[in-house]
Amino acid sequence: MSSGQVAAQISNHAPEVEIKNDGYELTQSEYLAAEKGISFITSRYTTVFGFSFDKNLDIRLRVFGDFYSYKVYQIGFSHSTTNCAFYSAKFNEAIVWRRKKHTTLLKDIYHEVNHLLFRNIKSSSSSDFVKRPLWLNEGLSEYFERLVVRREDISIKLQASKAERCKKWVEEGSMIPLKDYLSQSNKEWKRNETKELGYQSRSVAWSLIYFLMNDIESQKILGKVIRHIEQNQETEGISYKAIQRHYPGGVAKLEQDWHKWILSDFQAHSFSLPVTYLPNIHKKTPVHIPISRGM
Repeated sequence: MSSGQVAAQISNHAPEVEIKNDGYELTQSEYLAAEKGISFITSRYTTVFGFSFDKNLDIRLRVFGDFYSYKVYQIGFSHSTTNCAFYSAKFNEAIVWRRKKHTTLLKDIYHEVNHLLFRNIKSSSSSDFVKRPLWLNEGLSEYFERLVVRREDISIKLQASKAERCKKWVEEGSMIPLKDYLSQSNKEWKRNETKELGYQSRSVAWSLIYFLMNDIESQKILGKVIRHIEQNQETEGISYKAIQRHYPGGVAKLEQDWHKWILSDFQAHSFSLPVTYLPNIHKKTPVHIPISRGM
């Protein structure tokens, strides 16, 4: 296939999400929240970060009604052992189950679908984002999981426990140096995600992403960082190098600005969006959500 033919396979196409109700049927309010939330997340990757998706990409969201059915499916189709939710990059499928709270179900949906979107972003027709740094992969999902669809806007709630840990570490002078954090392999990142270390890896990832999503200029810088990493993913220490290149003042300045922000009285993010509702919501298996492009 020629380069021109390959290039034609990607665009700003927003993936279609197919919902497979497997023991639980989303309510109309849950369906609308999922549609709007996933649309918003997709728009961050396309209109803000500047990525595209394969125009034939389809994502499946499987919703189980009980824990037992979820675990049976997980054992049969995945190496994951988590009891909450998981995703399969191989099948482009996010798997969740109806836990006790309505908000928990939506949180799981946003988190796992974001993993699939991040896996499938493309800066060119030939790109394949296989080696994704966990600080970005988990940090973005931790950020978007707290998305709340409101009447006229979208809010991204804070994670108080993570914010408090990071503030404590900065105040005590025990925060991991940013250069060391960014230079970790994914194996090292997982090794430091322990209760004894205060779930350091995930807390720092969430905090960094929340800081870099603070305003549109910072979001554009984050987009450049992700693009640099995606295009040079085989390079050792690529996260450090990407930030050194694209953040004004480099890693040292980011660390200084980030620590100052951690100690400030920062607020939850809010994004003003027009409200649009999907007509004729059909509660059947499967349900297709045509995700809109721009927000």
